[in-house]
Amino acid sequence: MMDVSFEEWVDKGCPGDPGKPDPDKRRSQFYSAATLNGKAVKPREWLVHGLIPQKTVTLFGGDGGTGKSLLALQLAVAVASEGGWLGKGTKAGPVIYMSAEDDDDELHRRLADILRAERRNWDDTENLTLRSLAGEDALLAIESQVTLIRSELFKELERRAESESPALIVVDTLADVYPANENDRAKVRQFIGLLRGLALRQNCAVLLLGHPSLTGLSSGTGASGSTAWNNSVRSRLYLSRITDNGFEADPDRRVMTTMKANYGRIGEETHMKWQAGVFVAEASE
Repeated sequence: MMDVSFEEWVDKGCPGDPGKPDPDKRRSQFYSAATLNGKAVKPREWLVHGLIPQKTVTLFGGDGGTGKSLLALQLAVAVASEGGWLGKGTKAGPVIYMSAEDDDDELHRRLADILRAERRNWDDTENLTLRSLAGEDALLAIESQVTLIRSELFKELERRAESESPALIVVDTLADVYPANENDRAKVRQFIGLLRGLALRQNCAVLLLGHPSLTGLSSGTGASGSTAWNNSVRSRLYLSRITDNGFEADPDRRVMTTMKANYGRIGEETHMKWQAGVFVAEASE
């Protein structure tokens, strides 16, 4: 029971509610830049160098059926088993993979294909934690009149992350976990801020999967909703089919393009082909 009125509780910054700011518990402080003199400059940390940075959110887009969920699961296995991903090295560590689209049986089938194709066994998935939310309420935030607050599922995810110290958290997909209008710039930035806060506190990368709008599909940018989605994340990847004037010569081929990279170069392409249930890297053309 509250010791103060609701109005006083709001005036105090909603103490006790982890989804709203508490002025007495802010991690940030003002400081003089001169205090940095003599301190070693920490190198930037990457989950996948040049593509997926640590301690922030990467938005990974692709039309339904292109294979982004499978590719993200391949990344999860690579990180958890200290392996490579599409010919690229990855940071090793525990992974939390949370899917609101695929049920447990589908995750099982895809993992079996990945392990068989990469000649691994189930012991290699010991550091991979799965959660299927298919058919359940998967919202990571609750919309109020003025802001977004973290849902009970978000708090549950963070508690799990605190116990496992993951290098990567995968959230599939944006449409299932985001509660507001995708064109609401303020709410979009707040939502990405919630996920980035999680990435910073847990010192991990957060990979958020999403679908492009019709405009994003036709333009080839993979964008969707407000431009705040692209502007708020530090990295954005887009998986697409390879077509020429609408003709798809090989339906098994895909290309992943770096659409945004605050810490690197945009436009990098990774070509791949689906075979035996997984994507395998090809030489870029």
